[in-house]
Amino acid sequence: MVSDVGIPRAQYPFKIISAMAKQGKYIKFSIADAKGSNAGGYVLTVENLKKEIGRYNDVIYLKTDSKLRPTIPIYVFGNIFSISENREK
Repeated sequence: MVSDVGIPRAQYPFKIISAMAKQGKYIKFSIADAKGSNAGGYVLTVENLKKEIGRYNDVIYLKTDSKLRPTIPIYVFGNIFSISENREK
């Protein structure tokens, strides 16, 4: 699971209206207001659901109220290894 905080720039404020994954097969995500952020920040948390060894990718689209960036794509990549493969490298 990975979380990151995004804060809009003061000169380009926006609010996130909704979020959706392009495929959503191997990831689960949530988005929440960043607590303690006066600048209107958000916390995006992405969790891996893939159990098999291999790679995957997806895109999370954040729909905003901004006329400059009505949609913000967030690219997600994953590479699942076995424990023995990791130790050999």
